Amino acid sequence: MDLIAKLKENILIYGSTGTGKTEFLKRISKLYNIPIVVEDATALSKLVIKVEK
Repeated sequence: MDLIAKLKENILIYGSTGTGKTEFLKRISKLYNIPIVVEDATALSKLVIKVEK
């Protein structure tokens, strides 16, 4: 648990679709019994692209 205590409260993981980001987080949260919130930013990124055009 010492490692977990040293981590920041929030993290952002990004990468290509289908690379296992969500699965990785789910397994780590289950292993250390910590809560997790997963948010998909796809809709937000599409909104930003439309606003910039």
